[in-house]
Amino acid sequence: MVYNPEGRCIRVPAHPGYAPPRQACARTFQVKERYNLVYVCLGEPEKDLVAFPEWDKPAYHCYLAGPYFICSNGYRAIENFLDVAHFPFIHGGILGDLDRPEIEDYEVVINEDGLFAKNIRVWQPDPYGTGVGDFVIYDYWAFRPLTAYLRKYSPNGDCLTLLYNVASVSEEECIAWMSGSLNYAHSISDEKIRAFQDKIVLQDLNNLESHFPKKLPLNVPLEFHVPSDRSTLMYRKWLKQLGITYGIL
Repeated sequence: MVYNPEGRCIRVPAHPGYAPPRQACARTFQVKERYNLVYVCLGEPEKDLVAFPEWDKPAYHCYLAGPYFICSNGYRAIENFLDVAHFPFIHGGILGDLDRPEIEDYEVVINEDGLFAKNIRVWQPDPYGTGVGDFVIYDYWAFRPLTAYLRKYSPNGDCLTLLYNVASVSEEECIAWMSGSLNYAHSISDEKIRAFQDKIVLQDLNNLESHFPKKLPLNVPLEFHVPSDRSTLMYRKWLKQLGITYGIL
């Protein structure tokens, strides 16, 4: 069957001369293509899609990684993305170092755009492929309950950004895509960058899929938290303010 943008059937290939009846219609949804992804709204969108400002800038090498099927609640996937304290333990030797796991206090705010955590300082053994360890700074945003963004940068101007889109399959499963950009290492191929991203996500999956309960508890005392969990605690507070119930305990 062939349908027009309004959802009406306009052609049946098996019957070239057949005129489809007017009731041969499919339900339509609003769709936008951006960042090599197709976004579908099941209702009426309250806001435009989250901006990924680096995507069209010539100075940045941009790529898309995924999809990643995750046997975990979508909000837990976003929490994992917002959390830096797990780097030395889940991504040791890459994004963190077990000998230097300290996370200093940082600021998190909730405003009309969502959640914003800034100036999170993390030691990494080789953050820019130079063979030299250094502190890097992370800023995080959660612009939507299932859409988050980070910026990782250093004093020399090297910058990496990631836009994380998560779609719930059920209250305990989700699919995720990672749109990324770098203003350095332009000689590295997309294939190598995606392979690196796949490796990091796989390490996260082994951790994420072990979480219990599967749904996200907004009652904070149900789980043990430490000061470096400030961003994820504020994320839960924000979800509660929004009145989110799907996938929530």
